[in-house]
Amino acid sequence: MDLHLTAAKASAEEQAAIEAVLKKLESEPGGASGQMATNGHVASNGLPLHSKRHLLLPVLHAIQERIGWISPGALNYASLRLSVPPAEAHGVASFYEMFSLTPRPPVAAHVCDDIACLTRGAEALCAEVERKLGSAGKPFLGGKAIWQRGSCLGLCERAPAALITVAGETSQGRVLAPGTAQDVSSAITEAANGKLSGPIDTLNARVSAPQAEQAQLRLLRRVGQVDAASLDGYRRLGGYDALRKAFELGPERVIQEVI
Repeated sequence: MDLHLTAAKASAEEQAAIEAVLKKLESEPGGASGQMATNGHVASNGLPLHSKRHLLLPVLHAIQERIGWISPGALNYASLRLSVPPAEAHGVASFYEMFSLTPRPPVAAHVCDDIACLTRGAEALCAEVERKLGSAGKPFLGGKAIWQRGSCLGLCERAPAALITVAGETSQGRVLAPGTAQDVSSAITEAANGKLSGPIDTLNARVSAPQAEQAQLRLLRRVGQVDAASLDGYRRLGGYDALRKAFELGPERVIQEVI
């Protein structure tokens, strides 16, 4: 894969996955909506936009979640739709470990063996998973599933961690943190049989931050008390109070406070 497109074509399902996420992203405030100009570039407010590079990661995620891997044809189609050089699209797709550029079963278990998880028993977990399910990277359950070692899942405080992903028209997932070999085996078997249900993760503040609700906390003071996606909840518990105070103080007094 270099600066030129290959002859590979995207399947109808791959094209549908890309078009669906682009339609969603372009309809959002600040999205990259526009009209196709005669030179193939996107035009917005009369000015050509030579690339929708900022949409590359969401598009790659959409392909991975729908198909289970990112084919050369899908990369070609994504490059054309986003006006991104094929080499750049390939570079991004090959950089992130959660993306696969080779065919992979729709159900995958990613077992973290990075530093934090290693200190909490990841090596023993991987050994037990291998005993139950076979070698890492080798399909099982009739080719429906695979498990592999992987890098950090961002769940260090709940180590050892694993993530189950299920590709399809409606993608699914399950976080297992802390996880056991039996957890991984059970979840991946459920997923392969189409029976994986429930939320991808249930955050337990007491596990992630055992010191939650202690009066002296600053950065972790709101853990477990507010929906991180809710601005109203954030404001209700003192969010933006410091910003409001800064406006009241004015630039000069803020500088004095800092220095």
